[in-house]
Amino acid sequence: MKLVKRNKAVSVSIAAAAVILLAVGVFSYIRITRERNVAISERQVAQEQREAAVAARQKERETALAAARRFAMQAIRAAEGGRMDEAGRRARDADEVALNSPWGIYARAMFASVKHDYKTAAEGFRAALKIDPNHAESAAGLAEATSMTGNLEEAAALVPNLESIDDWRALTRAGQTLYKAERLKECVPILKRGLDLLRKQNDTAVVNRNKVLAETQEMYDHAAAKLACEGFEERIKNLPPEEQVKRVEAKLSEINGREVRLKNVKVENGVWTEVGIERHPHVRFLYPLKGLQLQKLFLRMIPVRDLTPLRGMPLRAFHCIQFGVKAEEELRDITSLKGMELEELRLEHTQVSDLTVVKGMRLFVLDIGESCVSDLSPLEGMPLREFRFGSCRRIKDFGVLKTLPLEKVDCSSMAMKDLEIFRGCHLASLNCAQNPLTSGLGALKGMPLEFLNISSSGVPDLEPLRGMPLKHLYLRETLVSDLSPLEGMPLEEIHLAPWKITKGMDTLRSIRTLRTVGVQHNASVSDPFTADDFWREHDRGGFGFSMLNVTILIPTSQDVPQTWRYTMQKPPENWTQPDFDSSGWSEGPGGFGATAAYIVYPGAKIQTDWQTSDIWLIREFTLSRLPSGRVGALICHDEDTEVYINGKLAYTARGYATGYCAFPVSSEAASALKAGRNVLAVHCRNREGGQFVDVGIVEAPPAPASAPASQPTGK
Repeated sequence: MKLVKRNKAVSVSIAAAAVILLAVGVFSYIRITRERNVAISERQVAQEQREAAVAARQKERETALAAARRFAMQAIRAAEGGRMDEAGRRARDADEVALNSPWGIYARAMFASVKHDYKTAAEGFRAALKIDPNHAESAAGLAEATSMTGNLEEAAALVPNLESIDDWRALTRAGQTLYKAERLKECVPILKRGLDLLRKQNDTAVVNRNKVLAETQEMYDHAAAKLACEGFEERIKNLPPEEQVKRVEAKLSEINGREVRLKNVKVENGVWTEVGIERHPHVRFLYPLKGLQLQKLFLRMIPVRDLTPLRGMPLRAFHCIQFGVKAEEELRDITSLKGMELEELRLEHTQVSDLTVVKGMRLFVLDIGESCVSDLSPLEGMPLREFRFGSCRRIKDFGVLKTLPLEKVDCSSMAMKDLEIFRGCHLASLNCAQNPLTSGLGALKGMPLEFLNISSSGVPDLEPLRGMPLKHLYLRETLVSDLSPLEGMPLEEIHLAPWKITKGMDTLRSIRTLRTVGVQHNASVSDPFTADDFWREHDRGGFGFSMLNVTILIPTSQDVPQTWRYTMQKPPENWTQPDFDSSGWSEGPGGFGATAAYIVYPGAKIQTDWQTSDIWLIREFTLSRLPSGRVGALICHDEDTEVYINGKLAYTARGYATGYCAFPVSSEAASALKAGRNVLAVHCRNREGGQFVDVGIVEAPPAPASAPASQPTGK
């Protein structure tokens, strides 16, 4: 019994101890768990704090980089505007706001690129990429700089992934590099994104922005057109020529955005050899012509600038005549013609300035009229027969002409005072119109000329032409008054102002081969007459007055300046009437005008400057007697002119007549003249080019009662 009690007590003790141990264990577990949880929580807080610190530093870095980028872009814009001091400051700001950033270095590399110093630019872009190998803007800049040094393959490989880039400069530079490397599929979308951003972002000067926009749009259009023609050459190569014509016409229409119609298509022996594209102001791309075996290609009045599709063509004749095309759209580069065996080349009204590519060609015909060519040395040794270089005033050295077998020349509008460059040549045709030629025609003496145009020049006489076999002669707007040197010539056609001729009309009448006489009323109106009709009209006084027998009633300002009242503001409707009060108008001496270097006004003197579109003139004069003969207006005008006498319309003319000519006034105006005070009123309007007006009044003998029969012309 005692043992049982003792065991029970022990059991209770053990149980109590177990409870105590359990309680201690639970307490320890709870304490340890709590401590562990606190430690974990503290570690989590510390981690979060560390992450927050990293994020804060990253945000600070990103903010600094954004600021650095902003400063870099401001620096580039300043450099593009020529403000280099400001550009330098902004680049330094980019360096300071974000240490170890590529943006400041990138900006300075762009400065060099703006100056076309691509070697320095490439070094700068490489330095920026060492700091940040993923700097896409620097990679794009390095690609462009590398392409500019001629290594296109390496440059194209440098073009980065630009999907995340929103900088139009980087995109356009990368697109340009890929375009040069002929990687069109990659180039087109990049250029399109660049254009879209450029139109949206107003972050550069308007002038520069418009220039870059135009250049990038041009590149994109060319790339898209080229891409559309990939494989086209192969697809049409073996087709019949008639089908080739249809396919090429359709493809030209597709890539140029409007319908294109080919002209002068010629097929010989199953080969398409000749074609023309004319008067299509929307045709800029010729890529569908690539690979054709054309021998003659005629482009007229189309804004084509890229001739690369013509490379390798067996062309014998190529015309690119760009009248009416904007200067910025005109052809400049003809290097694609290199190696061709051309015999005829016409580049009229283009921006072509370098003829090096034609050196060694056997050209027989060359036309560079109104182009930018300045050096003729590549023509040396050519079998050139016909050469047109009118309006090419950049040319200073004509020595090469003496080495060429020239027969036909056009040197119009060259500001030439003489024709010494042709002395000793054997020309059959010469157009030297619109040149001063104040030294005359002496250099032409003895030439076998059959065609000569000296219109709108200061040529004083025709004596050096005596004995020439001339058949066609143009004398409009010259100082020539004596036709006697034409005696014995086989003339078939002559253009002149009969009222200027004071001697030699009988010589002209005696030329039995004469078929056509062109009468120049003014620069806009030239009437061709048969010889019989001309003499009939001439003999009745229908072509104005010869200055040989006229009496000056009211002088022009040729010899002594005459005082006029004038205004350049439109006057009241009654301004031509004798009682109109013009006392508020300005006063000045005639003639009135503003000349241009290429305009010749023989005998005219500008005494009062006039540069507006219109001028109105009034002059009072006194007649001691009424004229008994025919009354005429002696006038030199450029351009449209109206003359009034005492309120009556006396004479009107459109266009210009740059020499003094006398024309009959209307019968109403002649009848309005009276002894004593009279009023002469003139309105002149200039539409383009030089401008001038001067007017006087003359009296010619009465017209003959009947015109004599015309001399037979040998028809």
